[in-house]
Amino acid sequence: MLITKLHVNLTSYVLDASVALAELSRDIEGAARTGGAFVPVRTCDGVERSVLITPSLLVEIEPLEMADEPEESRANAGEVGTGDWETHSGELATFSGLERYEARNPSYFSW
Repeated sequence: MLITKLHVNLTSYVLDASVALAELSRDIEGAARTGGAFVPVRTCDGVERSVLITPSLLVEIEPLEMADEPEESRANAGEVGTGDWETHSGELATFSGLERYEARNPSYFSW
């Protein structure tokens, strides 16, 4: 299965399969050339997001080949994370493996 990720600085989005990559690339380039603009992006969860693109941002569109999972393992998967983070029992989220955030105590944040 082929998926496409949009990386904007340190944030990653898994794009919906219906996203026209050539058009998205043109929109991102146009926003950067004009000094910045919001670019609409549809993610794999069906949410239409607006991503601010400026000339100083590092942006990458990355196609990835993912192994197909058996149907029964998808049914038993539980919660599915989005972007670069995964949710573990709703209590702890890990962002790119660099830092830790506990949902019950928002003031706690460690690197």
